[in-house]
Amino acid sequence: MIGVDIRTLRALISRACVESVMAIEPQSGWLRWYISENSLEEFRRTYITVTQLAARTRRNSGAEAIIQADRGIAPLPLHERCQTIYRCADIG
Repeated sequence: MIGVDIRTLRALISRACVESVMAIEPQSGWLRWYISENSLEEFRRTYITVTQLAARTRRNSGAEAIIQADRGIAPLPLHERCQTIYRCADIG
């Protein structure tokens, strides 16, 4: 979908980077978060993970994160155990 793990997705939902709706799943009765396709498309246009960026530039993810930090580009302020995500507009 958007190339992030569940911990990062939850952080993005809590920061309102993706729009979500909470609903009870009819079959199991569990509370679930649902994200619209429009919100996913908007996220893909607006943000990029360090892994995706590294794949574009053919660099190691860790090296790419260091290069972006040296350029003064900060990732989204997510929990330290979340994946590193940048705004595409900041990357250029």
